Amino acid sequence: MGDAAFSPSPRRLGRSAARPRPAAEEAGLLDRFVDYLPTVLFYTLIVPAGISFSIGDFLLFAYRALLILALPFLLFYFARRRHRLMLPDMLLIAGLLWMGVSFVYNLGLLSGLEATGGTGIDMVGAYLIGRVCIRDERDLARFLKLILPGLLLVGAVLVVESLTGRLWIASIFPIQSTFEGGTDYQYRLGLLRAFGPFQHAILGGLIMASFLTLYLMLERNPLRRAFGIGAALAGFFTLSSAAIASLALQAALHLYRWGMKLAGFRNNWWALFWAAVICIAMLELVSENGAVSVIIRYAALNPATGSYRLLIWDYGTANVASNPLFGIGYEEYERAAWMTGSVDNHWLAVAIRHGLPALVPLLAMPLALIVRLAIISNRLPSVAGVPYAAFMIALFSFTAMGITVAYWTAALAFFYFLVGCSAALVELYDKRVALAARHRSEMRHAAQSQ
Repeated sequence: MGDAAFSPSPRRLGRSAARPRPAAEEAGLLDRFVDYLPTVLFYTLIVPAGISFSIGDFLLFAYRALLILALPFLLFYFARRRHRLMLPDMLLIAGLLWMGVSFVYNLGLLSGLEATGGTGIDMVGAYLIGRVCIRDERDLARFLKLILPGLLLVGAVLVVESLTGRLWIASIFPIQSTFEGGTDYQYRLGLLRAFGPFQHAILGGLIMASFLTLYLMLERNPLRRAFGIGAALAGFFTLSSAAIASLALQAALHLYRWGMKLAGFRNNWWALFWAAVICIAMLELVSENGAVSVIIRYAALNPATGSYRLLIWDYGTANVASNPLFGIGYEEYERAAWMTGSVDNHWLAVAIRHGLPALVPLLAMPLALIVRLAIISNRLPSVAGVPYAAFMIALFSFTAMGITVAYWTAALAFFYFLVGCSAALVELYDKRVALAARHRSEMRHAAQSQ
């Protein structure tokens, strides 16, 4: 059973703290558009990647077309709802600005601006959909309910592709792949790595696995919860080490949380945090190449893949040390002649391409939200803290998997959607606390005046 839980924070913080819903006659077209935009984003993310158009070097996927069209409305709605600029917003802006500077430095003005716009749309557009369209727990509940048919369909496709040994979707809609290796048939554990509608198995596995926590903790209906969990577990059939590691990490965090709950404690994440710090420190002291190299090596299903990723880390960090400020743009990074140009580490890839001034804010952004969500989850009673704990686990697992795989296209957009949802929840909590404090102050003044 999940925690079945969207509720009592408004009740605890005062009924006035909940976001007022406009009456049906007062709700404008823009409000309705915003209500369903997260659902539309999900369904565009699962449109087969082969259905795309090339505009020069720019691939226009269904979700990118949506983000381009929605971006002006999202910016207008952000201003209309008077959202305050939060730390994550400013970190995203800082990271994107430096990405633009690095692209212009490495590619020239016009090519640099074009490259920045392409990547920026995936990041900013998806982030804003989560940031402004998820306004309270009811929006999350609607999103999970409406995307479930699509999620089940994708999960079924992944299972069928893996068991039958054929990439059915990619064979019908050939993929214009930006990933080295394209849609080559690859087998692991005796099963085919399924692609489904995604540009690569890695992307499908990451996205599908992320829904494990969301359905386990946030879906009230037992049948929908079971189906959602099953669809998330179907991400296993991508046979991606990142997806399997994500499922395992989420399961471990849930076991810890349930263990703390059975022991009579609240969602206390600090004990786990300090235990992880101690383990990493011990690995740093004991291992030959440091804690990060150990994690990279053993997070892969295949030992050869782990060793190769360790080589990427060694060569990649050397490239960052040589170009720490502006990176190298789209140039090939220096490596052994027999190695491919792919970098199976998202955060390392950002540093190689754009330099450390871009990496620092873009990595600090999800980490800051993870910490805030954990703190809020610790402060609230178990039921009220469930949405915050759920997104903390989902965002942490996705961010951590960036050590073993690069995000691009659909996975990059979905990651920033998760980040935006997390920022929206943090802002919701802050508003509720502020409104509750103002309500208590008004009550005290009223009592003193009598």
